[in-house]
Amino acid sequence: MKVAIICTHPIQYHIPWFRELTRQDIEVTVYYALLPDSRQQAVGFGEAFAWDIPLLEGYQWELLPNKKKEPNLNTFFGSSTPSIYSRLAATKPDVVILTGWQSLPLLQATWAALRLGIPCLMRGESNGMRQRPLLVRALHRVLFSLMDAFLSIGKLNREFYLQSGVSNKRIFSAPYFVDNQRFTTQFLRDVRDRAALRTQWNIGDRSHKSEEPPICFIFVGKLLRKKRPMDLLKAIEAASRTNRNIQLTIVGTGELMEEARNFVRVGICPSPSQAS
Repeated sequence: MKVAIICTHPIQYHIPWFRELTRQDIEVTVYYALLPDSRQQAVGFGEAFAWDIPLLEGYQWELLPNKKKEPNLNTFFGSSTPSIYSRLAATKPDVVILTGWQSLPLLQATWAALRLGIPCLMRGESNGMRQRPLLVRALHRVLFSLMDAFLSIGKLNREFYLQSGVSNKRIFSAPYFVDNQRFTTQFLRDVRDRAALRTQWNIGDRSHKSEEPPICFIFVGKLLRKKRPMDLLKAIEAASRTNRNIQLTIVGTGELMEEARNFVRVGICPSPSQAS
């Protein structure tokens, strides 16, 4: 079976999925519209950076020619890759998996697959938690009517498709992917230095032998309003009023960094949470 997966750019949590599919009896090719540099990668993070894990190893991929002079991840029209039609026509995959509809290359791939008669599977990440304008809902219904099936990442994603007129029998579970081996290896290495790591990150330890060590929750992600990190900070503040054994570590950066830091500075607990 030949599968073509269309992506705007390499996304770190997709890579374990691509590698595992490659290990199965499936011929997978991932098509990227852009390989961002550290500056382009900064969208949503607030600062330039490069991932510290290999994103282009363990599976077959191709970079599509981009028609934009300076392609970017900022806007819907930031990239354009019409050559996806010729690539799909030449390789003749059995199915195309689209990883959303938030960028022009994804819709160009959709149109190409439809013209070539290749079945399309949608695996987006939207949810049904907010009401969308009537026009947007209408466009979703039109787009989704063209799909053959949907890969749902979870309950709210499934609900979004159902609200958009997709029948339940066309939705299949495909939750987020985790590189279990990588996390297991890192845990076995770092658990020996647990106490030092807790001290390094200001998590603390028992004040007395009879006390339990602090419970530390962790948020990992972009500090964007849609991810609601301030809600988590406020929840920890409320919980810590009755249980001073609770702490929070935030790992990430983004537009809400200063707001999060200022919230922490006023003191939600004696050992403030880290925003790093």
